[in-house]
Amino acid sequence: MTTITLEPTLQTKLEQFAQSINQSVEEMINQALRQYLDELSRRKLEAEIQVYEKKLHVRLKKSHLGQFVAIHQGKLVDADTDCGKLFLRIEARYGDLAILIRQVQATPHEIYQFHGIRMGQNQ
Repeated sequence: MTTITLEPTLQTKLEQFAQSINQSVEEMINQALRQYLDELSRRKLEAEIQVYEKKLHVRLKKSHLGQFVAIHQGKLVDADTDCGKLFLRIEARYGDLAILIRQVQATPHEIYQFHGIRMGQNQ
C-alpha cells in the first residue's frame, strides 16, 4: 500500500472541511480522486478520438475496414473482428485504463441513426 503525505495546509483544510460536512477525510479523498480519474479518462478518450479521426483513420480504413481497433497513446495496439474478444484482451493488458475501441468504418466519425422515435402520445 502506498503512503501519501499531504501538504500540512492542505491536510488541515481537508480535515476542517470533512468535519464541517460530517464526512471522513478518507471518503472525501476517495470521492475526489474518483472524479479526477474519471475526468482524466474522459480527456484521454477525447484525445484518442481526435488522433483516430485526423491521423489514423485513413490508414486503418485500408488495412482494418470493418474490424474493431484499440487505440492507446495515439497508436493502434490491437484489432479484431470480434469486439468482445478485443475488449477482453485490452482489459487483460491495460486493466481499467481508458483505451479507445472503435469499429473502422468508411467515414472516421461514428454515425448514429434513429428510427421510429415518437414524441408524446397520439390518441
